[in-house]
Amino acid sequence: MFQITQYESTKQPKVQKLTKLESVLKTIKEGDDNLSIIQMARTLGKENPKYTTIKTTLLPTFRFNFLFNGSASNNNITAPTGLIYLDADNVQDIPDSPYVLAKWKSLSNTGFGILVQVDGLTMHNYRDTYNQLSELIGFTSDAGARKATQQTIQSYDPNLYYNIDSLVYQCTESKKVSFPTIEKKEKSIGTNDTFSNKDEDTIRFNNINDYFTNEYIDYEYRIFNIKEKICNPFIPFRIEVGSRNNTMFFLLSQYALLNPKAGGGWLKAISDTINMKMYPNLSDKETNLIIDSILKKREAGSLQPYFNEERRVLFNPKVSLSTKEKMKIVNTELGKRKSDLTKDIIYLVLENWDFETDGKITQQKVVKYANRNVSTIKRHWSDFKSYVKDLNSSYCKPIINIPNEAAEKEAILTFKLDDQVSLYDVLPAMSFTVEESMHIIYDLDSSNIMMWEFVQYIGKQRKEQQYNDYQGVPITPERIGALMAIITA
Repeated sequence: MFQITQYESTKQPKVQKLTKLESVLKTIKEGDDNLSIIQMARTLGKENPKYTTIKTTLLPTFRFNFLFNGSASNNNITAPTGLIYLDADNVQDIPDSPYVLAKWKSLSNTGFGILVQVDGLTMHNYRDTYNQLSELIGFTSDAGARKATQQTIQSYDPNLYYNIDSLVYQCTESKKVSFPTIEKKEKSIGTNDTFSNKDEDTIRFNNINDYFTNEYIDYEYRIFNIKEKICNPFIPFRIEVGSRNNTMFFLLSQYALLNPKAGGGWLKAISDTINMKMYPNLSDKETNLIIDSILKKREAGSLQPYFNEERRVLFNPKVSLSTKEKMKIVNTELGKRKSDLTKDIIYLVLENWDFETDGKITQQKVVKYANRNVSTIKRHWSDFKSYVKDLNSSYCKPIINIPNEAAEKEAILTFKLDDQVSLYDVLPAMSFTVEESMHIIYDLDSSNIMMWEFVQYIGKQRKEQQYNDYQGVPITPERIGALMAIITA
């Protein structure tokens, strides 16, 4: 019925495989070879560092909202799954609702995962849909999990609830605005102004430059008390059968409105680019019919613009500003608006983070760029904690601190994840035989590795042993338990 993507662990954004929803729900309800690991995590509790190790390296994850090409990121979204995943922390139960397709206890056993069938979910209406459904069902959802790429760690709940006859929630699109009815408002612009394109030699793919005309022509930026909706259509990475014609019409109609003097030849060139994302491609006959329809509707004044993206700050595209300069402007201007805009600032900082220059995201570094004190950032950090963790996992390489020989000799019975260890110490503690130990050392091509590398290796071997052609050593629940016992905080 529904297909979703599965991943090796939270640290691996690469898609491992496509799997059916029924299969995932069956695993959560009945358990599989990960059950002993899940039970161990629950016994340890969320505050135990070993719980985090299990959560991030030893259990598979699923992404229910969208399908992805290759790896999970906003840019790699290919299509909605027909589902939306809602996350609830620190709750005892979820109210009964005809919209709940499935719900189950989370890995920590202190919250719930909830699935709802949806129609028309997009990147642009995802956040609104998440909030609307949380309110409709009647619980406080986790704002940190409110992102299209949210992943869910495999859990276990023999009392999992599943209602195949649940209602389908109809997602609403961004507000549509017709040409004649928009009134010009203070510090904004009307539709006729928005799509005037006075600079006819400029090809436009959004309407931002129309915010910098007349008295605003020399402004570097504009800031709005209420977020301004702009027209900024984007081409999806993959467009499947069933949505090709509608998507082609929508995109070309927006580009035709943004460029009112552009003719059929230009639209055909744009359609060729869009068609490269169609599977299978539309024929020339189909695209030509769509283009002819758009040109006629534009001439008749019946095309409608879609304001699909919200911005509080707009930068003049004719003014060259670096990211650092833009962030300084954002901080200076939004900083005048007190705490109600702090979350917007944090979000802008995170969205523009430069990992090569600034490394891993931390509260102290966000304090520096957001121009807020530590207590203010800490007060809002819970809303971004999950998002920051995903960003750091996806983009940051682990910091490896190799201890000196004296410290290594002291680590005989217990080790930290960032310790360099000798497998001749670790493997006997996990009850591996000499022959099995030699096999592992040969497989790793070293007897001295970082503990976190060894944990990843064991996790990978444990997953691979389910296949018939597995030739490694057996990774039993007892050996996993022994590994957890020798890892210290």
